[in-house]
Amino acid sequence: MLNDTTQIIADVPGKHLNPLLLAQSQWNDSLGFMMIAYTIQDPAINGASSRFYDLFFLRGSHIYECARMNCDLRFQLHLDVALQTFKHSGREDSTRVYLFAASGEILDRFRSTFVYEPCLKVQLDGLTKKQVHTLLTSTKCRKGIIECNEFIHLLPSIDLKDVASADDLTQYSPPFKRGRILLYDIEKNKELIEARHASSISAPAPATNQSAMPPEQVKMRFPHASLDQSTDDLFSAAREKETEDFTVFLNQILNSPRNAEDRPPEIDANPEAASFVITHQESEHSAASGPMPRPCPPIHGRDPWPPRKIITRRSKHSFTVPQHNEPRPELSDYTKLFDRTFRSFRQQVFDSFGDKCDTVITEAERKLRILTPEFDLQLLDENTAILVLDLIEDIAGGASFMKRSRLRQAALTLVADLYNKQYELLEKHKVIDKVEQFYYRLKK
Repeated sequence: MLNDTTQIIADVPGKHLNPLLLAQSQWNDSLGFMMIAYTIQDPAINGASSRFYDLFFLRGSHIYECARMNCDLRFQLHLDVALQTFKHSGREDSTRVYLFAASGEILDRFRSTFVYEPCLKVQLDGLTKKQVHTLLTSTKCRKGIIECNEFIHLLPSIDLKDVASADDLTQYSPPFKRGRILLYDIEKNKELIEARHASSISAPAPATNQSAMPPEQVKMRFPHASLDQSTDDLFSAAREKETEDFTVFLNQILNSPRNAEDRPPEIDANPEAASFVITHQESEHSAASGPMPRPCPPIHGRDPWPPRKIITRRSKHSFTVPQHNEPRPELSDYTKLFDRTFRSFRQQVFDSFGDKCDTVITEAERKLRILTPEFDLQLLDENTAILVLDLIEDIAGGASFMKRSRLRQAALTLVADLYNKQYELLEKHKVIDKVEQFYYRLKK
């Protein structure tokens, strides 16, 4: 699987092994990692399957870090989430468990790829060695890690090499014919990590009132946005008013009552008054300025999501689809924060896609659930709430060129407001880095 590692256990069905018991059986001085391979069948694409892998890094009998990856993505993972995934899918016939022994140096090199951002990521198929060397040397990396991987078989193949000079790049020969090459520049990533750490330490406490933070302060919170760059790149003068108007709209949603008894009496007296959410754009319209924007679909009881049909497996080849009308459980303040953030973003999705809004959201959620089966937009909890940002990023990134710019700008505005007003809550749940990474990716 990973070069210079020793395979201890191979291809054991998950129903025969428990990750915690397997970890507890290791020697005190042993080092290595456990990998669980999950295969997800997707009936929406003619039964096509996809794979993802959960990794448990071991020091003796102690699991000190978890991560998740597939052929496209990799990120660090909380142990509780990894164990919950195994509890949900571990007994599937396609789930397999592997155990590898490795030195501390190899493990640290592998673990760093779950933190570092690659400065080069290219498909090998169709490239000559000369083209590969040209791409590698063009990065001007002098110290880093070069990775070549193949995710063709159930057990992926990953080759990691250290880069200590420019000659290491010109002499590198990919060990696989297909797959990808990734290059991680250690120096550039150190600068990125230090800047994130500095911003976390120096970030002031969030404002106690509901007013929007000025764009200049938002720019200071995100150190990778240069103070000298043009205002059109981050919060241009032309967009400042739109940002302020949109923030007012966001505050209306954040402060809106969620329960029927909390709503103003005039709304109950006139049900049609609650059939759509007014955006910041509507305040700029008048009878003489043309037709009003399209209203969002009716939101009954302040909940825009219809009851989900939950599929329960009874046998290997049969499914039943019961309808559940149980009330939605009460959410924590942290979970409500991301729930409301997505509801705000959904309005922008509706403005862009109209009647196809729900289809776009459902498709993005389906893709996200392939990698994180525990995610359910209707049943968010404190472990899955942060994944709302991944859902927003997928929707914005999958839109057409003209719609993409608008959705990305809306997402940037939302996350900047979220970051500045709810910093302490985000820091308490240790998701500051994930929020910042989301912001940086959308700015590219």
